[in-house]
Amino acid sequence: MSLSRVYGETHGSRAIGIVGGVGCFAGLDLNRKIYQHSLARTDQEQVSVYLLSAGARIADRSAFLLGRSEVNPASGILQVLRMLDEMGVAVAAIPCNTAHAAPIFDPVVGQLQAEERRIRLISMVDALADHLLAEAPRLTRLGVLATSGAVRADVYGLALQRWGVEVLYPGERRQRALQAALYDPDYGIKATGQPVSLKARTALLDALQDLRLRGAESVVLACSELPLAVRPGVLAGCPIIDATAVLARALLREVAPARLRPLNWERQGRPKTARG
Repeated sequence: MSLSRVYGETHGSRAIGIVGGVGCFAGLDLNRKIYQHSLARTDQEQVSVYLLSAGARIADRSAFLLGRSEVNPASGILQVLRMLDEMGVAVAAIPCNTAHAAPIFDPVVGQLQAEERRIRLISMVDALADHLLAEAPRLTRLGVLATSGAVRADVYGLALQRWGVEVLYPGERRQRALQAALYDPDYGIKATGQPVSLKARTALLDALQDLRLRGAESVVLACSELPLAVRPGVLAGCPIIDATAVLARALLREVAPARLRPLNWERQGRPKTARG
């Protein structure tokens, strides 16, 4: 039985919905990875994907979690999910790790259930937990690179502690540098997109190396912008996992499992450290 929680009732269509605007490239990146992981060979064989990018409607997730804003992004996310539901979407996802913090994600799920919406919402965090349990069952220490809001909420630590997986985050100084690499208006990835600035990439690689030296057996890129700077695979002996790619596979598994490509561990890596 899958650990990924799927919220709502089965919809008639087999279309995938994406809540875009949670990171300007996040929805596009998830859309692209859905098709990258599909075995479809023609346009007609591809699953239907509805991407609604409405960043102006959705407040900043990290600012809310850090107490810098009183506006819960859940309200804007719900607006987009309602539109996707009315379009007949079967399953949907929010390609933003920070949006899966309980103060944001739980109200979204609760309201969808209260409104008896037919759309099913797949948790990005649960999808990663499923992935790790299936593909890296001996993993004991997981490094996570994420926004400061997601770190404050301990999004992945809370999800994985029941399985005996210790989650490591960058130290305070490196986390500040990583947050700036994402948000700085001059060189941050959210502002520049690709190509990623050298300063932002350097901060990311420094945080990644720190996690590796502290014993992380694998590191998750748990912010949608991070794969723009570092490709998943194996870096300095450490497997790097793209949380968005894992989510893309989970969505395909829900609507078209026969079209899902076999998992390529040359890209995603497989931790080999045995659990004690």
